[in-house]
Amino acid sequence: MNHIDVLGAYGGKGCGKNTTCFRIAKNITIDAGNILAPLKKESTDIEHIFLTHSHLDHIIDIPFLIDAFYSEKKTPLRVYGLKETLDDLKTHILNWRIWPDFSELDLIDKSGKSILLCEIKIGDRFEISGLLIEPITTCHTVASCGYRVTKGDTATIITADTGVCDELLVEIEKTKNLKNLVIECSFPSRFKKLAEDSKHFTPEILVGELSKLPSLNFNIFLNHIKPSYENEIRQEVHSTEMLKNSIVLEDGWKIGY
Repeated sequence: MNHIDVLGAYGGKGCGKNTTCFRIAKNITIDAGNILAPLKKESTDIEHIFLTHSHLDHIIDIPFLIDAFYSEKKTPLRVYGLKETLDDLKTHILNWRIWPDFSELDLIDKSGKSILLCEIKIGDRFEISGLLIEPITTCHTVASCGYRVTKGDTATIITADTGVCDELLVEIEKTKNLKNLVIECSFPSRFKKLAEDSKHFTPEILVGELSKLPSLNFNIFLNHIKPSYENEIRQEVHSTEMLKNSIVLEDGWKIGY
């Protein structure tokens, strides 16, 4: 794949909008907000899921994915996340009450567990399917990270949910081969207090942060828009000088490496 598939672009469900999920290679996604519906049978190809954090809109398809193809899987589904993220997944979803804990169940052929929960830390490096995947710091209401994905000589940063975060700006600035920045913008600027309290961006807050960078020599893609405010945010983005050339993502779009 020479592109990233935007399987889910939004920060909520509604009117055909789907929650956050990026397929960065045939067998790898960042987050799991929408895998089964767009990929259908190809969902069996997914072997690695890199989670940004534990909120439901980013993990919701994990239990359904392993359940749907349990009898067909020959290798474990590897789910990567910060310790707190994996603890939340085990405690609140894969707990035998809300859903069976497939991390305790063997594959049908007994070759391994159905799910492997792989703890990651900021600064780790994973080389899979021709990609270099690195978790980077973000600032959300729960433990969270974004990812820098490098293919060849170009990099893409996918932040997922974040608010104001100096460490994130450092990572963006030091990524000299950055081609694409996929960054969230959840609320219109009239909801500044809500965005600050929930650690999300509005166009106004985002402009304030991007203004701290020495240059914006990369493509800017906006995601995690709340569906109820999509039209308002689009109008605001396109009337804001710094953001007018950015692209507001939709389900099914592609981002070139």
